[in-house]
Amino acid sequence: MSVITFYEKLPNDVLIQFYFEIKNNIDKGILSEAMYQELELIKDAALKRGLTILEKH
Repeated sequence: MSVITFYEKLPNDVLIQFYFEIKNNIDKGILSEAMYQELELIKDAALKRGLTILEKH
């Protein structure tokens, strides 16, 4: 049985915005680096939809 995560329930635009908001907060030190695990969960949810999150450099 497959478990649907919170991230899989979000619309595409919200999912992508959420990813970058978490990433920015990690980079600023507001959130700990442990939140990188959450970023991976978001990426997994995006991949299931055929979306790829590209990092800004």
